[in-house]
Amino acid sequence: MNSLEVKDLDVFNRGLIIRHDDTDGVGCEILAKIYCPNKFDYVECKAGKVDPILKKYLIEGSYDLIIVADLSFDKEETLNLVKKYIEAGNQFYLVDHHKNAMKYDGYDWAYVSIEVDGLKNSGTELLNRFFTEKIGIKDNKALIDFVELVRAYDTWDWFASNNIDAKNLVELFEYNKELFIEDMISKI
Repeated sequence: MNSLEVKDLDVFNRGLIIRHDDTDGVGCEILAKIYCPNKFDYVECKAGKVDPILKKYLIEGSYDLIIVADLSFDKEETLNLVKKYIEAGNQFYLVDHHKNAMKYDGYDWAYVSIEVDGLKNSGTELLNRFFTEKIGIKDNKALIDFVELVRAYDTWDWFASNNIDAKNLVELFEYNKELFIEDMISKI
């Protein structure tokens, strides 16, 4: 995992998080809403569909901070736009745990890791580390528990350990995504 040099995240006008459409991606949105309330807009995206969405926002230039969470882009053209976006003085971060994101690990804007200490990572877990380690925000027990439940479910560790709490968490997500977001924020 790259050691990022993160600018002060309080110093941006408009932030955007492009996140995966699953529980792990929504976990990333929940973290951002807790750590940086009212600082980001959110775009939900399916895996493999990041490039056109990201390119649109990089070209548009209406956000001075973009975080791609629990997803990655694939095309060289998008990589070149990311470089230009950063050269223009904007902030960009890729926070992902999928194998295809490892090709960006050498970039100073990439925070990617598949596993730590023999446990598979999740996007929510990495974004939590990004916020806590790189910004210095302290998390609490409820937040740590939430992040672990999302990680366990997303990596299928819940199945091996019979972690029913992780499965129950996802059932609420599948029932009503907006209610899930509101409920998790209020509990944390």
